[in-house]
Amino acid sequence: MTTAKKLKVTDDDIYKIISMRDMKKALAKKLEKLDVDLRKNEKEVIELLECGAEIDSSFNVSVNELYKTYPRYKEEIEKRLGEDVVKEIIDSTEPTKFVKLVIS
Repeated sequence: MTTAKKLKVTDDDIYKIISMRDMKKALAKKLEKLDVDLRKNEKEVIELLECGAEIDSSFNVSVNELYKTYPRYKEEIEKRLGEDVVKEIIDSTEPTKFVKLVIS
């Protein structure tokens, strides 16, 4: 007859969790900095291209612009206020410009 082994949570288990949490925080900070640096560098290249800078690269580089004129919650507003009110709001709203650097 076999006996069931008593289950335990050890200090090693807890230290492993604490270590992973600490790594996650550190990586999140690094990722945030990387994101800021990436956006800054992309913005600089976009500005250069928009000023007419010559592209001296083997990569195909372009700037993609996207305009949005309504919020994501449009459908809910439409349900509550009606399609005519939503259309009036959208028509009177300035489009938001999104610019993305495309590298292929």
